[in-house]
Amino acid sequence: DKNCDMWNFAIEEHLKLDNCSRPKFQPAKEEKRGVVVAQSLRCVNCSFVTPLFKLYEEIHKPGRGRSAAVQNLELNAAVTSTSIGFKKLQFLLAALDLSPPSESGMHQMSQTVCDKIAQLSSDDMNPKLLQASGLQKNIHISVDTRYNTSGIRNSRRTGLPIATQST
Repeated sequence: DKNCDMWNFAIEEHLKLDNCSRPKFQPAKEEKRGVVVAQSLRCVNCSFVTPLFKLYEEIHKPGRGRSAAVQNLELNAAVTSTSIGFKKLQFLLAALDLSPPSESGMHQMSQTVCDKIAQLSSDDMNPKLLQASGLQKNIHISVDTRYNTSGIRNSRRTGLPIATQST
């Protein structure tokens, strides 16, 4: 567990110092990164401060820039595959008294997530397409739709919103 690693490091490194007999730790710095944080600890009785610890797992990416946190990617994939959207996600997290991620950061990450989802869908559909293209008869399919709007009322006579996503 990353949290235990941070506390163990703080205790072990603080013991190496002889100038503080009663260590008392509290959070020193915290950097929010989406829905996860990097945090450091400091001793209130002396000047000891730990470096920032990433309290999350990362997915390594080649090249420059910060690697994405697993939880941020999973949240983005969940939002992308549902009709909730980033604004409603922010509202939901704020209502739960959780600090919501920035919408711009989530939109930047969504490009990567959407590319992966499209690739997985394509990889899954290619064998089925090859199998179906060899058939010389009609193929019966069924389609379902979902509504990507927040209200049930609409200007249409039926009272139902226009279906914006289909499966």
